[in-house]
This record gives sequence, structure tokens and C-alpha cells, in this order.
Amino acid sequence: MSAEKTELVREWLGIAYADLASAAALGGGTDMILSTALYHCQQCAEKSLKAMFIFHDIDPPKTHLLTLLLARIVAEDSRFTLLQDHADMLTPFATEYRHSGAPHAPTREEFSRAYAAADDVYQFVLSIMPPTIHP
Repeated sequence: MSAEKTELVREWLGIAYADLASAAALGGGTDMILSTALYHCQQCAEKSLKAMFIFHDIDPPKTHLLTLLLARIVAEDSRFTLLQDHADMLTPFATEYRHSGAPHAPTREEFSRAYAAADDVYQFVLSIMPPTIHP
């Protein structure tokens, strides 16, 4: 793999990690902002999957739909079917709490599930990548 491609994949994974860390910071402590924390959970999963596109020499689609991204990645690597439930659960958080009119206020339990799912996606992608690519 070229040094340029390695660096680009590493960059996507670094941004995914930053989203995961942001979710943890916003979802913990006394000043929780769960709506934004949930958004960062979705973003972590999205950027992790997009890192896989780069790894497979595919331009990542410009979409927040994790289900669509996952379907395209499964065509390259069937192991990603294991993440279907996570994609289904996280996809709505790209927009659900980003504007007025949300169906309900996010809960701590909802955040805990979303954070675990985002971390699973991130760790799964890392487990497939060669160690030289890890950020």
C-alpha cells in the first residue's frame, strides 16, 4: 500500500476516533449534551466505514446513511454484515437531534447503546486494518 493511501486511511480513522472521544466527553460528566454526543457516535461509525472504502480503493459515497455504506462495504468484505444492527441503530443520529422537532429528548441509556455501537464499529475496522495503519 502506498504511503499516501496509508496516510489517508489513518486520517479518516483519526477523525473517527476524535468523534468517539467527543461523544464520550459530551455524554459523560455533569454537563451532558446527549443530542450532540449521539451525533458524534454516528459520525464515528460513518468515518470508520469510509476509511474502509479508502482502504479498498473506493471513493466513499457522500452520504450519512450507514446502512448504505455498510451494504457497499459488505460487497468487498462479508464480515461487515456483523455490523448491520449497529448501522440500523446509529443512522438516524446523523439528523434526528440536529434540528427542532425531535421525537423525544435523548436518554442516557440511548447514548450508552449508541456509544457502544460506535466503538464496536471503530474497533471492528481497526481489527481488519494492518497495524501500520492504526492512528
